[in-house]
Amino acid sequence: NKTIDLIVRTIVIIQSAI
Repeated sequence: NKTIDLIVRTIVIIQSAI
């Protein structure tokens, strides 16, 4: 699913930002 992939990538980016 593209939607799930987008959400997962966003979460990963947020986690990396912390």
